[in-house]
Amino acid sequence: MRKPKKKLEGVDANTRVSDAARRTLEARLAFVAEMIELAGREKGDDVLVEHVHQLRVSTRRAGAAIDAFRPCLEKKSGKLRKKARAMRKRLKRIRKAAGEARDCDVHLQRFTAKMEHMDEEQRPVLEHLIRTTGSQRDKAIKDIRKIRRKNPRRRLLRRAGELVKTIRPPAGAVEEPSLIEHARGATPVLVQSVHEGAEADLSNLESLHELRIRLKRLRYALEVFAPCFEKQHRKAFQAMLKSIQDHLGTVNDDDTIIARIERTIDAAAAEGAEEQLIADLRLLADRQRFERDRRRDEFLAWWNEFDRSAFFASLDRMLQPADGVSAADGVSSHRDNGSPPPPDAIGVDARPRLPTEREHST
Repeated sequence: MRKPKKKLEGVDANTRVSDAARRTLEARLAFVAEMIELAGREKGDDVLVEHVHQLRVSTRRAGAAIDAFRPCLEKKSGKLRKKARAMRKRLKRIRKAAGEARDCDVHLQRFTAKMEHMDEEQRPVLEHLIRTTGSQRDKAIKDIRKIRRKNPRRRLLRRAGELVKTIRPPAGAVEEPSLIEHARGATPVLVQSVHEGAEADLSNLESLHELRIRLKRLRYALEVFAPCFEKQHRKAFQAMLKSIQDHLGTVNDDDTIIARIERTIDAAAAEGAEEQLIADLRLLADRQRFERDRRRDEFLAWWNEFDRSAFFASLDRMLQPADGVSAADGVSSHRDNGSPPPPDAIGVDARPRLPTEREHST
């Protein structure tokens, strides 16, 4: 299936930020419209898994673009304009519906994989979970179809066009900044948010989840600002962020699977299911907790060895012009002799390896 374009035509580091905002939001919202059409269609259920995944991701990326270009979408009071607020709400509703279906898909993949390693007498509990999760997925797909009927492609594209027309240069600037100048102001705020999240007690699953969300916001923002970075440096940095996010995503998947099993236990008990089934479900939940805690502890051991300050400092240096090059020269400065080292030069390749890779991308 078609993937969103990594590089937008007509956008580079020196593009005026309002022009970059228009082109970026047009492209990202158009992809949301395309994905909701595919994920909510009545036929072709065999390809819905990837469409659902891309729909969820597309709403996140579109939302990240609204956040990244917020100064171009704000009133003088600092509040988002009406069209931007409405689009954020619309994206949130679509993302929630897609998220329910995507969680079912991920859980079904995990349950099916476990079946291959289960003894014959242990299979009934997984078969029960696969049946109930499949039914819940069917309901989630119906919800996506309802959203699609309320937000058909043509209507979403029209709303996107209305939003793009409200984009203005940031208020208060004597001269409109370029994309790279805007990125220099926006990126440190996101990096600081990650640092603050890392200061929490990460053995607490809620704190770990919050760190994952903050890293995801940074990663999606860097995609928006991609033209501001030397390609080799950006890809190395983003690969590292994705590796961290994937591992945290697996821990989060474990946690949501445990919650699903616990809901299944409650439903089975209410329906008067056999005691053996309920006992097997409880045992499976305990095993999943063990796996989740093991993965969390492995990540924390890695995270505590990781030189985060140097890693994120490299991001700041990548956005700065080399010595003797003006800020307006933007990304070209990174190819000169004064350019900063790529992330692998400060230890990305020499880092302690994350102990596992996530079963699916986010």
